[in-house]
Amino acid sequence: MTIVGRNRLHRAHGSAIIAALVFAGAMSATVALPGISEAGASLRPHVVQTFTWSGLGSTTSWSDTGNWVGGVAPTAGATVKLVFPELACSSFPCGYASFNDLTGLTVANLQLTNGNSVGTQSYDLTGKSITVDSLSLSTPATTPPQQGVFAKFDLPIVLGVNQTWSITSAAYADPQFGSITGAKSLKVSMRAPGSFVQFNSAVNVGALTFKGVVANHGDNGTVYLTTPSSTLNVKSGKLVTLNDVGYFVIQSSMGPTTTVGAAIQLGQGGGTAGTFAQMKVVGNAIFDTKTPIGLYSLSVRKGVKPVAGKDYGQIKVTGSVKLNSVPMTFYANCNIPLNTKFTVVTAGKGLSGTLHNVKNGATVEAFSDGSPTCSGKAAAPDLKIAYDIKHGTVTATTVK
Repeated sequence: MTIVGRNRLHRAHGSAIIAALVFAGAMSATVALPGISEAGASLRPHVVQTFTWSGLGSTTSWSDTGNWVGGVAPTAGATVKLVFPELACSSFPCGYASFNDLTGLTVANLQLTNGNSVGTQSYDLTGKSITVDSLSLSTPATTPPQQGVFAKFDLPIVLGVNQTWSITSAAYADPQFGSITGAKSLKVSMRAPGSFVQFNSAVNVGALTFKGVVANHGDNGTVYLTTPSSTLNVKSGKLVTLNDVGYFVIQSSMGPTTTVGAAIQLGQGGGTAGTFAQMKVVGNAIFDTKTPIGLYSLSVRKGVKPVAGKDYGQIKVTGSVKLNSVPMTFYANCNIPLNTKFTVVTAGKGLSGTLHNVKNGATVEAFSDGSPTCSGKAAAPDLKIAYDIKHGTVTATTVK
C-alpha cells in the first residue's frame, strides 16, 4: 500500500523506540550433560552463533553460503543471531532480496539496518517462517532524509518468548510486517519520526503494546501505526494498547483496545482520493483524555444516506466503550445538507462518558477537509453532538 499525501495527515501525537529483550535460561549443576562430568563441572551457557548477511551469493537463499560473511550459512533447526547490515549497492535486489529456505530456524536476535542513504535499497525478507526472540530495526540519518524507505518482513514470524521490538529511525522509514503469531506478549517500541509502521497481515499474539517515546511532537515527530489490510489480536482476543503512538486508520479490526496518550486519525478524506475509515474493536474499548481523535472526514453522496467507512469515519465496538473525555476533532465537506446525521461511535454493550468538553446536545465546529466542495467562501458545517446511552451511539448532526 502507498500512503498518499503524507504531509496532509493531521498528526496530533506519537512517536517511538523499541528495545529488544532476550531471556537467558537458568542452569542446574545437578544435571549431567553429555561430555561433561557431573563432579565439579562448570556449566557454560550455549553460545549462539551470529551470521551477518552480505547478499553476495548466486541466489537470494539463506542456505547459500555466499550470502553470509565468512562463507558459512545457518542450518535448518538451528538457533542463531542474524545481522542484516546496510549494504553499499544501488539497485534492487543487489543483496537486499533475502529468502529463508530453512525450516525450523529460531532467531535469538534479529538486527536489521534499513538502507536510507543515497545509492542503497531496503531489505525484503521472504520465505519460510522463523521463530523470533528479539528484533531491532534501525534507519540511519541522511541529509536530506529520504522518504518511503520500506524494509519488508514478508516472512511469517512466530514469537518464541515475551519480548520487545525496537524500531528506531533518524528519518522517514516505513517498515512493513507480515503475519505475526504466538501466545507470547509483544511490545513494539518505536522512535521513528514521520514514519508509518505498517502491518499487512494478521497479528495474533498475547498482550500487544505499541509504545511511542515522544508524544505530541507534531507532523515530523509522530510515528504512525497503520493496518491497511490486517487485524490486531482479533483471533487471540488479547489486549491491544496504544501508548503515545499515532494510529492512522483506514479499515482495521482489533481486539480489546486501550489508549494511553495516543493519537488516532480516522481516514484521509477530502479531495478525490479520500479514504474513509472504520476502526472496529472486537471487545471493549477504553479511551483517555490524552488521545486526540481526528475524524477525517464527514462527506455525502447526492441522494444517498451517509455510510460509515464509505462516506465518513467511525469507531465501531462490539463491547463497551468508555470515552473518558477523549478529544475528537471533525473535518467535513462543505456541501452537507442540514440535519444530516453521522453515527461516529457505536458500542454493542454499553457507552459511558462524553467527548472532551462536549455535553449532550452541544454544538461543535467542523473544519474544512480541503475537498473541492470547500472552495471559495464555502464552509464546513457545525455539528450537534448527541449521546444515546440506551443504544450505545454518539452522533453528529449538521445544524448549519
